[in-house]
Amino acid sequence: VVSTQSTGAHSTDDDVQKVLNSGPFGNLEKLSLAFTCVTSECALHLVKLPNLQHLNLWCTQFGDTGLCLLVEHCHQLKSLNLCETLVTDEGLRALTELKSLSCLNLNSTKLSAQVFDELLSKLPGLTSYDIRYTEAW
Repeated sequence: VVSTQSTGAHSTDDDVQKVLNSGPFGNLEKLSLAFTCVTSECALHLVKLPNLQHLNLWCTQFGDTGLCLLVEHCHQLKSLNLCETLVTDEGLRALTELKSLSCLNLNSTKLSAQVFDELLSKLPGLTSYDIRYTEAW
């Protein structure tokens, strides 16, 4: 488990890069970047974590570009927290490719009811989700 507590709430994409370049993190399974200043740019570094299963991006500036990159490379994701991020339906549709996804927090995002229905139909393993304060709620 790696948490941003060591780098602080003002951690940036550059900080993520420095931490991940500081040692071998290939076996990292859980990462929390919640309440930091990271953006979609940090996805360029997160994709180097082939065993990442749990990712918390709550209240960051993470958006569709980063989400699409994550989906393309991080196939083992089981839980993803995107609460209060900048993601929209455009990026959220890509989540249908994450067949291992079982827990998803989209609270306070721009999720539409239509895309939520698509996610439910294409991700049968999705058993836990939070869609409060979205159009789909």
